[in-house]
Amino acid sequence: MATILKCPNPGCPFQFDASRVPPGAVIACPQCRFTFTLNPTVATTPGAPPAAPPNSLESADSSPRRRKVIDRSGPKGATSYTSILLALMVVGTVALVGGAVAGAGYLLGWFQPANSTVAAGGLTFDEYGIGFPKPPDGWNRDETARAALGVNLFAYRTPAADGDGWVAADARRFTSAARASELRPAVNEKLRKQFDELDEDLTGEEVQFLGQPGERFQFRGIHKDTKAQCKGEVFACVAKTYAYWVYAWAPEAEYDKLAPAFEAFRNGIKVQGTASKGGFTPPPPTDGRMFRTKSGLFTLTDAEKLWTQKQDPTSQDKDAELWLRGTGKSASTGQPTTDKAELVVAVLPPDGEAKTQAQAHILKQVIEGATVQELQGDPTGDAPPGGEVKVSDSVTRLKLTYPDGPTANKLVAFRTVDVGGKRVVAYAHCPLKQANYWEQRLMHIVGTLTAGR
Repeated sequence: MATILKCPNPGCPFQFDASRVPPGAVIACPQCRFTFTLNPTVATTPGAPPAAPPNSLESADSSPRRRKVIDRSGPKGATSYTSILLALMVVGTVALVGGAVAGAGYLLGWFQPANSTVAAGGLTFDEYGIGFPKPPDGWNRDETARAALGVNLFAYRTPAADGDGWVAADARRFTSAARASELRPAVNEKLRKQFDELDEDLTGEEVQFLGQPGERFQFRGIHKDTKAQCKGEVFACVAKTYAYWVYAWAPEAEYDKLAPAFEAFRNGIKVQGTASKGGFTPPPPTDGRMFRTKSGLFTLTDAEKLWTQKQDPTSQDKDAELWLRGTGKSASTGQPTTDKAELVVAVLPPDGEAKTQAQAHILKQVIEGATVQELQGDPTGDAPPGGEVKVSDSVTRLKLTYPDGPTANKLVAFRTVDVGGKRVVAYAHCPLKQANYWEQRLMHIVGTLTAGR
C-alpha cells in the first residue's frame, strides 16, 4: 500500500512513495535536494500526504544531534569489533539505500531535466520549443547512453526482446539565427563519443524534418559500450534560433526490425508554435530548394523558389562554382514578373580579410569604376513571405552607382564562409531600380550560405 510523503522542506511540493524506502534511510529530495531521515513511525495513510508526527522527519542538515549507531556502553578501553562492524554495516546500508533511491528515481522519472514537463502524451521541452511523443511500452530512459553521447535532452533504450536499440535527442538555442552549418559538426562530435570506426566523411542528405529543410546523416560504427557493429541515422534541422538533432541506432542485425518504430517516434515530434520561454515562433513550413555543387563546399537555400540554376557559371566569374538567376513573382497572382537578379558563388584562395577580399573580387566581376556605398540601415521595400529580413554582420550590402550610366546602377549583397582551406563568396545583385522587390530577398539567400564540409 502506497505511503505518500511530502518533502519536509516547506517550500518544496515534491511527494514520493515512502513505502518504497526502508525506515531510517537518509533521503535527498530529488527536487530541492533537502536531506532528511525517514522515521520508522511514518503514518501509512494511502493515497494522501500523511501529517508527519512530531520529530517524524529529522533534517540531516539542520539538526545538531546524530542518531546513536554505535553502543559504547561496554567496559572502558575494550576493543569493540562488534561496534566497528555495526558502523560499517550502517554506512554500507545507507549507501545502498541511497543508490536504490537514485536508481528508482531515474526509472520513475524523478530526475527529469529542469526545462521539461511530463504529460501522458510525452515529454515537452519548453525552453527549446519542442515536444516528443510517449515512447512505445517497454522503452526506458538510458542516462548512461545520454551522457556518453553528450546530448542534453534524453536517450531511450528499447527492450532487448524487441531488438536492442536507442533513440536520443539534442537541441541548442542560439542568440541569433541558427545556421545549417552547425548541424554536421555536432553530429560528428557526438557520434565519435559513442562509436569507433566511423566513416571519416559524414555526408548529409536533404530531407524535410520538423517541417523545415533539414539533413539526414547515415552512419555505421562500433558501439563503445556493447562492442556491437551498429547502424544508425541522425535527422537534424534548424528553425529560427534553434537547432535540433534526433539520433537512432541499433545493431546492424536488429536495425531493420526497429526502423519503423524509430520513424514513428520521429514523426510524433512537434515543434511548439510558441514556447513558454523565449517567445519562439518557428517559421512556416517550406518546400524550398537547396543548392549545392559536387565539391560539397557549401549550400544555399531558396525558400521561395525564385532561383534557377544556370549552366556554365564561369561565364559570369572564372572562379564560380554556381550561377543562379532569380525571377520575381507577383504578390497577387504568383506569376513571374520582369524583375530579374543574378547570384554567383565563387571559390577563392584566402587572401587577407574576408570581407575586403570578397568586395574587391565582386567589383571586378560586376562593373568596375562604380561609386561604392556600403548600406548600413534597415532594408527597404517588400519583405519575403517568411517575414522581414534583419540586418546582419554576416551579410554586406553595396550600392553601386555610375554617373555616366545610371541604368547600370546596382544593388549587391554578399556573404563569405571559409571551409576546407578555401574562401567561398556568395554575391547576388539586381538593378538598383528593382531594389524595392529584391533587397531583402538578396540578403536572405546569400545569408543562407553555409559550409558544406
